[in-house]
Amino acid sequence: MENDKRTDGFDREKFYEGATWMGQQTVTSAELAVKKIDQVRADYKKRVQEAASDQFMRERVSEWVMDSCERVAKENKEQAQALLENALKNRQTANKNSASLYNPRS
Repeated sequence: MENDKRTDGFDREKFYEGATWMGQQTVTSAELAVKKIDQVRADYKKRVQEAASDQFMRERVSEWVMDSCERVAKENKEQAQALLENALKNRQTANKNSASLYNPRS
């Protein structure tokens, strides 16, 4: 019984450790996306000024900024997806390892 309590506590601790790591990775990914969007904004302002009164170029700049924002959002989504997939792989590995610890004959 005592061993079960220690195991549950260890499992809970590992769960929260993993959840904290995942949260930190997600925040880091979001911060990177925000920095990229800030760079897109700065580039947009510069390109609009360079286009001056050229309507065609202003339209091209608008298309560019939309494409850039879409690219940044997709990159952020892909990073989050990769984090999730890695976490699921690690979970499966941990489950296999813990099963062999609890059932040494398997």
